[in-house]
Amino acid sequence: MSNKTEEIEKIRRLREVARRKEIEKKLSIICDLSRDLSLSLDIDKIANITVDVMRKVLEFDTSFFLLLEDKELNIVAASGFKEDVVGKKFLLDAKKGIIPWVAREGKSHLTNNTEKDDLFINIVGDFETKSEICVPLKIKDKVIGVLNAESERYNAFNEKDLKLLETLASQAAIAIENARLFKKLRESEEKYRNLFENARDVIITFDLKGNVISANKAIVEHGYRKDELVGKNMLKFVPKKYWPKLLKELAKIARGNSIEGEIEIITPKGEKISEYKSNPIRRGEKIVGFQTILRDITEQKRAEEILRKSKEKIEKLHNIATRLESLHSEEEVYELTIKTAKEILDFDRDTIFILEGDHLKIKATTEKGLSKDQRISIYRGIAGKTYRTAKSYLIEDITRDKNARPSDERVRSAISIPIGNIGVFQAESLQVNAFTEEDRELGELLISHVAEVLKRIRFEKTLKESEEKYRTTIESAPYGIAVLDQDGNVLIANSQLEKITGYNRKEIPDLETWFEKMYPDKKYRELIIKENRRVIPGEDPRIREAVITRKDGEKRICRFISRIFSHGLRIIFVTDITDRKLLEQQREKARKEAEFYSDLLGHDIGNLNQVILGYLYLLQNAEDEETRKKNVEGIKKSIMKSKRLAESIRILKIIKDTKIEKFD
Repeated sequence: MSNKTEEIEKIRRLREVARRKEIEKKLSIICDLSRDLSLSLDIDKIANITVDVMRKVLEFDTSFFLLLEDKELNIVAASGFKEDVVGKKFLLDAKKGIIPWVAREGKSHLTNNTEKDDLFINIVGDFETKSEICVPLKIKDKVIGVLNAESERYNAFNEKDLKLLETLASQAAIAIENARLFKKLRESEEKYRNLFENARDVIITFDLKGNVISANKAIVEHGYRKDELVGKNMLKFVPKKYWPKLLKELAKIARGNSIEGEIEIITPKGEKISEYKSNPIRRGEKIVGFQTILRDITEQKRAEEILRKSKEKIEKLHNIATRLESLHSEEEVYELTIKTAKEILDFDRDTIFILEGDHLKIKATTEKGLSKDQRISIYRGIAGKTYRTAKSYLIEDITRDKNARPSDERVRSAISIPIGNIGVFQAESLQVNAFTEEDRELGELLISHVAEVLKRIRFEKTLKESEEKYRTTIESAPYGIAVLDQDGNVLIANSQLEKITGYNRKEIPDLETWFEKMYPDKKYRELIIKENRRVIPGEDPRIREAVITRKDGEKRICRFISRIFSHGLRIIFVTDITDRKLLEQQREKARKEAEFYSDLLGHDIGNLNQVILGYLYLLQNAEDEETRKKNVEGIKKSIMKSKRLAESIRILKIIKDTKIEKFD
């Protein structure tokens, strides 16, 4: 049983790893989307790219990309529909519908049971939508459209899907906005100038020598004034290591080629990383300069670096999980956990508390000033709150938390994570806001492994201590007991079962062999097997009686009590009730005989009563003393006979009313 439990836990952890890797993959796809969108200025293409990415990161049946135009929502791109739905429109002020509501309110909406959602109405498609997820496309606080996905399954989406779709919508909204700006740019010179000045990205025009001709006001975000740049060469704004590359690209532009890439920009606010795309400017057929669009991707690169480090930490934590699985004492687990928190998660001040009674006792810590004998009530402090609520807490500033009882007054922030129902892990820092949500998530990942390993160690210890007692109890039972696994293999069979059947455990290794040997008659065996299949896991025990054939050929009547537990383990109790059945038959025969004699004796008493009445009549009419004495004596004898018959009837009544007591 222990091996199977470990196998199940191992599978669960593997699934957890796969789930996290899947999330990382989806985040990577969304990060790559930013570049694809930035290189496209076509709204339809952006919409289709977005829908395609939605299909990669979400599981749905249909989806569509809608843009808001003149109080109408227009489907620009769609996926999963049998008919062409592109071009269909919906009124923004429609009373029903999740999509119009999201567009009006500017809020995301997720429902996993549309039947219970008052907003839902089936607007598009010929299938039954059970789940729907919808997020707004927003630029600042302005809604420009909606991303929507639907599924025919209940509970098809979760909060993580919602976050992914919101991230995707944010990038798509920016791309749509940029595409619209550039579309207007091409429509007229006046609009071009306006867009040039108000574009969110930096736009700079250069002559063919690389000198700045003009720049839009977005350059202010980089710490420059427009007049500072005009007339200066582009090489002044980039580190020297990029100069050879830029000079080669300048020659390519002069030949009419467009270029793009990433580069570091020197700004008064520090170095920034930007994506750039440069296109030649023509006057007639002559190339007179080029225009460069710069997009600050510093934060994106920083996020990618954080993601990379996070991936590394997760991989290391999974390696630690493997090491934890090999440990066999709680003390080893505590020490490895503290070491991991410090070396991999960069948590400096770490403590593990384990529940003892109604207190949490320190079992391991990196704090030299803390004693392992120190105990904290589960009703005090952040550690106690964490244990009671079974929730993690990230405290940005301990001085503002009324529950905080830090061991060191210098502590300013902390993370507190429950170790299942076993204890609490805490990490502390002397700095305010020292921990992030990612720190908490990684800490929870580590501690989830720790909790499972501690449960396994405690279970193994308890199992080892109780195994002998368990086997002794089964062996000493006054009835037969067999324990089988979910495949029908016999794990345990006591000596009483062997006594009842005449077979030992080796002779009956599984349920199939049991049926063949206990019920040699094929028709009877099929009837028993059919009855056995009615035992349902998790339900109350099923009781039945059947005739078995012992090894020596003797037929015995047995009572079976069978139960299958939810994890598949089956336990069967067997009692030989053959002698009891014989006794029941004998009792039944005795009752029938008693009833017969009871009726017979009743008739005799009636006759005696008639005799007594005759004597009384003679006594009443007797003329002499001698005759009266004879009549009185006759009455006495008849009364004595009647008394003896009454006693016989009472005894027969007792026999008649006797019941066979049930065997326990």
